[in-house]
Amino acid sequence: VLMGGYVVVTLLSIGYTAPDALANTYILYDTVVIPMCLYLLVRLSDPDEEDVRRLVPVVVFILATQAAVALLSWNAPEVLPDEWTRKAGQRTTGTLRSADVFGTTMVFCGLFLLHVGVRAQRPLRRVAAIALFFLAMLMVFLSFSRASWLAGLVAATGALLVYRRHLGQLALFVVPIVVFVWASGLLTQQFDLAEYRLSSAQAEESALSRLPAAQAALRMFDAEPAVGWGYQNFDLYSRPFQGQVGDLVGAAKPHASHNLYLTTLAEQGVVGFVLFVGPVVFWLMRTRAALPYLPSAGLLGRHFVLSLWLIVAAYHVTNSFSRMSVTTGLGLFWLTLGL
Repeated sequence: VLMGGYVVVTLLSIGYTAPDALANTYILYDTVVIPMCLYLLVRLSDPDEEDVRRLVPVVVFILATQAAVALLSWNAPEVLPDEWTRKAGQRTTGTLRSADVFGTTMVFCGLFLLHVGVRAQRPLRRVAAIALFFLAMLMVFLSFSRASWLAGLVAATGALLVYRRHLGQLALFVVPIVVFVWASGLLTQQFDLAEYRLSSAQAEESALSRLPAAQAALRMFDAEPAVGWGYQNFDLYSRPFQGQVGDLVGAAKPHASHNLYLTTLAEQGVVGFVLFVGPVVFWLMRTRAALPYLPSAGLLGRHFVLSLWLIVAAYHVTNSFSRMSVTTGLGLFWLTLGL
């Protein structure tokens, strides 16, 4: 009901406020409706343990192919299509066009495979799962998206807590690899770029430049709190609301929003915002009530649910610094919520 309400409210917003209603309807369909359909496919099919196991080869395929494209984009970009190498040497996007989407996809793959792997009976499968989790986290690092780094840190820290019984196995596998990579200098270029992304003057300016847009979103919400300024209209109306933010940054030029939730508040007001985040709040409340009664053993037990929430949390962290406006952006988010 909440999801359907959001789609209806957004269509009304497009009809009344969009300069190009058809174009914005396409955007809504690609970035919202189709991802919600992935949620509905899971909910209506009611998957059991065997169904979830059938996802494992698919998730391994996604992780392996994206990692392969990512490594090629750094070492042999000439063999890849231009569409996949537009940010080569600066960001890693795989085939997904966005470093943030790439990073959250890797978080999904890593946590999903880690959970299935630690439940395996064969030691070789457990080792393989830990190796794939490490590969996924390496890809998150190579995204060079600070939002993805923070999301990956949240996910990895949560995974260490959820699977603390397996910390010894994780450390036994990961620590020697990390020491080898650090000592061998294989990622020296990437480590230097990471330091630049965190501590350079340009990195600081990039981070602070987002403050005027965030301030504008809050001012726009204050001016139109109920239904907002219209879906996809932030850039159209935000410029007069952007101004000096203390002594940190001015607004000499217009800035785009990098926060999905503030943008939703500005564009669709409290009505659209509540309908959009409502499904997450609903399942969070249901999870809190059900968690004490879920089994601690088995593939679909308590740890599986906690891992899925870590993926959802990673998406929320990333979307606080990004809008994930590409078609595949929120697909795995809604699929995870369905699971």
